[in-house]
Amino acid sequence: MAKEKVISKDEFFQNIFECALGNFSTMETYMDIHGLMDQIFGVNNYEELGSAYDLPTFCLTQDENIAKHHFMNGTIWYPFECVYEYAVNGNGQKCCIDELTDCVDFMHILHSDHFQISSGSHEIITMALVRHALEFDPTVNYIDIKDSNYPQAIAHLADIDLRTLKNAVSAGEIEAISKNVLCASSLKKWLLSRKGFKPTFYSDQTQTYFFNSPTSFASILKNSKKTLADKFDPSELINTFPNQTNIIEQLELGIFVLPIDALPLIAKTYEIPYPILFKQIMQTYYPKEYALLTN
Repeated sequence: MAKEKVISKDEFFQNIFECALGNFSTMETYMDIHGLMDQIFGVNNYEELGSAYDLPTFCLTQDENIAKHHFMNGTIWYPFECVYEYAVNGNGQKCCIDELTDCVDFMHILHSDHFQISSGSHEIITMALVRHALEFDPTVNYIDIKDSNYPQAIAHLADIDLRTLKNAVSAGEIEAISKNVLCASSLKKWLLSRKGFKPTFYSDQTQTYFFNSPTSFASILKNSKKTLADKFDPSELINTFPNQTNIIEQLELGIFVLPIDALPLIAKTYEIPYPILFKQIMQTYYPKEYALLTN
């Protein structure tokens, strides 16, 4: 049995991007809802807005690149990117159950009969669910149901073909709780013995991202910037908001005047987990609005 290939991050992005593009343009066209495309993709003009069957046509290639760049730095793609890195490369620094839950919820919204989340994209999410179960749950699902093929996801994590995994389960190398459930600790031990498995890793530097005032927010950013050193690159953040002068200087003084949709890019620039940053920005700078959201 040939080993199946995991889709690349670019392929994953393209699938999510096209589903969002097709379905949100359909909403604008048929439901007479305006502003979605501009907010999500940053482009106002299209040669054709598209239909329930066809993707929109951009006037210029440059517009398509702008749309992809805007989407890539928005709130929809952020959890998908974190989950891909977690599932495929084991990077657990920015991925927790919140990002996984967001991805599952977003996939339901972005999927339709004509613009579909691919099987390869579903496999990425299932791989992430398996990896999360290995770390935090006593058991791991071992069932192929609807869009969640757990045996295939486990095989992908081990970088083996599906038959090799099934043989290991049949031989008792991996403890099976039942026909459809495996023991997480047993599976993890077996995976760690496989050359192709990438163990989950977290930041090797202990950082606390808690802040509750502009002063402590500024300190968090400065500390993160210091930790990143030469890897710190604010160019995307600065270029996205060209009319906002001295963005980095203001942020590192605790002055937050950017729109909320700038948070994913701030999180990316300073490598701070987005859910933590969003929650504490709301609590610190918009306490009344946060109280309304959580009550």
